[in-house]
Amino acid sequence: MKLPRSVVLAYLDFSDSLRLGLFDAVIFIFTFVGVLLSYLEYYGSSASLAMSILSPTLLATALYLALRSSAGIAHMAGEGVLDIYLTYPLSRPVIALVILISRVIVPSLIIIGLPALAASIVYYPLISAETLKFLEMFGAFLVQATFYGVSFSVIALLSKRGGTASILSLLYYFTYNILELILSNLSATYESITYKISRAMSFYLVAYQHVNPPSIVPPPSLWEALLVPGLTLVLGALFVLHFSRWYEP
Repeated sequence: MKLPRSVVLAYLDFSDSLRLGLFDAVIFIFTFVGVLLSYLEYYGSSASLAMSILSPTLLATALYLALRSSAGIAHMAGEGVLDIYLTYPLSRPVIALVILISRVIVPSLIIIGLPALAASIVYYPLISAETLKFLEMFGAFLVQATFYGVSFSVIALLSKRGGTASILSLLYYFTYNILELILSNLSATYESITYKISRAMSFYLVAYQHVNPPSIVPPPSLWEALLVPGLTLVLGALFVLHFSRWYEP
């Protein structure tokens, strides 16, 4: 069976992005920190377990996407690899989507999925009783990681320099999280807009309070649930649009 050209390109690009080195090995080891630390605490729900295990994994994923995926896209743009991609009999929007899939979505799925799979084996009785809650939390962390990765990809395409892309991506990541922390600390009550914005900036926190609602905190509203997914779609569209219309070899 002949595979579609877009699938072949995705395979080739992902094969290049997944050349494991020392940094990648450290990242993959770090993804299991949450699983190891989970033995130190008792969990009454699969949502709480997912928060504990996948929070450090999200950090590892963001570091990988900033230092490997973002730098990789920038190197491809600066060294002419994307020019070769443009010679493929595929439209520019399709090539852009292939890059996002191979450089953002697939690595995020692997890095977050491995500890989630390990947790589902180690804590099978708990997770099997609340499978949907665990899957919802897994999906929320995956969406958050994709948001970071797409943001870094836009930075990389604009900078065209690997080192610059990595530095700007890390700066973006830490600025985003510091801003979230500042807004949370400025909140006088759980009803304040600053608290709601800070909560909305962490999609996994919105999902956690949806599946495991606390007694003293109001449930997340619709706009909070849509903020990060909406930003991800907008940034993804911006990446595809820029690559399709304004990117020049």
